[in-house]
Amino acid sequence: MTKYSLSGSDLCAAPKSKMQRFSKSTMWVVLISCVVGSLMLYLSQVNTIASKGFALRDLQNQIQTLQAENEKLAVNVVELKSMNELNARVAELKMVPINQVAYLDNSEQVVARR
Repeated sequence: MTKYSLSGSDLCAAPKSKMQRFSKSTMWVVLISCVVGSLMLYLSQVNTIASKGFALRDLQNQIQTLQAENEKLAVNVVELKSMNELNARVAELKMVPINQVAYLDNSEQVVARR
């Protein structure tokens, strides 16, 4: 029979666990790399959100400007449709009022026959 001894031989030693394979310095490098990577991702997301916020604010200002311009144009349309403005345009175009209207009635006449 063969006897095995546990003392002094590497062949009989138990294998190291996965945590013991990495040294402490390697673990610190991995941990610091993860922290730095997370910070870089966070900063890129904050930058993206900030730039979209500025673009949104610019668009809101543009909307307000266009709404104010639209209101001014609506007031201008109402002014142009007023009677005073129409009378001024009639005088400017040298139009004259009509007294009697004559209509042409040709419902009974035939224009062409086959």
